[in-house]
Amino acid sequence: QQGVYELQQVADGLVAEAETNGCLRLATADDYYLVRDWAQQFQHEAVGDDDREAAHLMVAQFVQNQELYLWEESGQPVTMAAKLRPTPHGIAVGMVFTPSDKRRHGYACRCVATLSQQLLDEGRQFCTLLTDLSNPTSNRLYQRIGYRHVADLHEYLL
Repeated sequence: QQGVYELQQVADGLVAEAETNGCLRLATADDYYLVRDWAQQFQHEAVGDDDREAAHLMVAQFVQNQELYLWEESGQPVTMAAKLRPTPHGIAVGMVFTPSDKRRHGYACRCVATLSQQLLDEGRQFCTLLTDLSNPTSNRLYQRIGYRHVADLHEYLL
């Protein structure tokens, strides 16, 4: 089950704090193999999908369209996130992934907070994201940033 979250303002001080520890940057062609591997891991963990070809194509498109971002600390990429599904007033943040050996250091929080603020600064009125409601860690993280739970998604098979 997934939750829909919306953000209109990033929590005070979070971006300034994040930027003292690292930086957000666009993924480039030089990052392709790294983000391809991360995308495969994300797809496997998030939806149980092991379609490597689909992950490769998705990453290539995200990089080409300048939609995939990396959070770097000490010059090394540690987390990725993408901007998705733009509308006239809002945009989604998704594909948030931190490799298992880099988790529990706040990288995803800093990445999502900074990317969300950047998207708001570019003129979006709000950002959205989908979460796995069975993952309390990610749900707390997004709420700390300023995202609020607005709906649940349910899948019905007919």
